[in-house]
Amino acid sequence: MRATFLTGLLLFLPACMTPGSSAPKEKQMGLSLDLKVMKAEIMRHVTIGMPIEDARCLMEKHGFKILTEQDGLAIERDGLKNKSPCLICSRYMPQKSWSEEFIHSDEIRVYLFFEQGKVTSVQVRHIPTCL
Repeated sequence: MRATFLTGLLLFLPACMTPGSSAPKEKQMGLSLDLKVMKAEIMRHVTIGMPIEDARCLMEKHGFKILTEQDGLAIERDGLKNKSPCLICSRYMPQKSWSEEFIHSDEIRVYLFFEQGKVTSVQVRHIPTCL
């Protein structure tokens, strides 16, 4: 009886494991206030021509919040001239202490422009906020 139970358990356990569950997790995308460095990091993950839905999932996986999907006219206030539709992603730089976070924050905002469901360009902005 005991041997049958152990055999059944050993046969059942592999069926419960999802494929890739033992694979190492991908390191979260690093953040930088240097916009050239930050854009290069984004472009390591999001490529021109990538389906926008894949790019959305990838950015969320790396800790970015999707703020909105807007047409090009709505983002002119951020100083961008591209008139294509855009997916806006945001993530805040980690702060050293709660008091620093209370007084100052650094938002990294990524604009993924797309046409016909494919990424056409990427722009990055640093949005500092202070009391």
